Amino acid sequence: MVRMTRSVAISILLIALMSAGLSLPQQPGWAADEEVDPASITPEALRAALPTLADLVPVEPPPQNWWPGIPSVFESSADPEAAPGQRAVATLRFSREPAYEKPAHLDITLLAFKNRDSAHAAVRDLAITLGAHGQRQRGPALANDRRYYLFPVTEGFHRTEAVFRTGFLVTRLSLRASEGPFSAGDLGKIARPVLDRVEQLRFGKIAATSLPGDFEKLMPPPRVEFEIGQPRDSRVLQPAHWALMGPGRPEAVMRRLTGAGVSQLYYRRYDITLLPGHTIQATLFACKDAEAASALVQPFREMDLVGASTLPAGATGPLGTLRFLPQDQSYELQFAKGQYVADVIAQGPPGERIDILCQVFVRTMAERWYTALPAPLTLTN
Repeated sequence: MVRMTRSVAISILLIALMSAGLSLPQQPGWAADEEVDPASITPEALRAALPTLADLVPVEPPPQNWWPGIPSVFESSADPEAAPGQRAVATLRFSREPAYEKPAHLDITLLAFKNRDSAHAAVRDLAITLGAHGQRQRGPALANDRRYYLFPVTEGFHRTEAVFRTGFLVTRLSLRASEGPFSAGDLGKIARPVLDRVEQLRFGKIAATSLPGDFEKLMPPPRVEFEIGQPRDSRVLQPAHWALMGPGRPEAVMRRLTGAGVSQLYYRRYDITLLPGHTIQATLFACKDAEAASALVQPFREMDLVGASTLPAGATGPLGTLRFLPQDQSYELQFAKGQYVADVIAQGPPGERIDILCQVFVRTMAERWYTALPAPLTLTN
């Protein structure tokens, strides 16, 4: 591979992610504020602190070739690989798809610890792990503890990583790109707005969020099935999140969503208590009208994937479709009712076959949701 000049590489990759300046801004009042109690930082609060594309892009409109993935949040108490004192973790990936110039991924991980000492120890241990394979670099002084590493090219990708500690919170950034390499200074420019949000969380300027009230009542009704637990995750998603999840080119999915008038999606995740490691995810799309909702489900009804099979969709209306998708090991059902489209998908533990019972849970949840969902009901996105 021909090595590109740094200026050309940065203009290609970082135009969507850079902010001017390298020092972490000191927000008014932070010096006088007290840190929040580390015990108050829940996984949902960590998720709220994850950056959006708007946080990372200094220009409008932002370039369209970067796509944010769906954030993941976890309690750390049951994770045997969690660092001592680690309480919660939130992760998010921004991807540049291969169809656009050259592929790249930016992974952001936020970790909350019970105190500063455990966070400091985690950075020290992580530095040992990263230092065993990467070369440490000098970089911008953006946090109390900061470490930058440059790694050898692997499978055609350059990789630069950074770890920061601010109080009891640890932030890790990993940039993998087919062009590069990118310096610690390059990654520091990306890290600046990320660490700004982490500081806001540490001083109580960011709190956990939930679904808007109007849409809370439109999600699957309580106790949709006795073997499905209470929601463990509720959030508002952007169309770009959904565009990355399924088959097809992301920009084509985005065009369908925006054409249907969908500006936000409303998402919940449940554990299947009978089947450890299995989950059900419910997503609601509010379209501009019933015609747009009907058109939005057609690609799912008509898609032709190798090995996929169509199963009875139960009482989910004339447009309800239940599919088994062997490549993803998932059961997915979509239906339209009035101006709404609902998607219910069950997945098994990563790398394992999904239990066949999941098709029953998906169908049961969708049937009860279809019954409970009003049609028509006019709401503003």
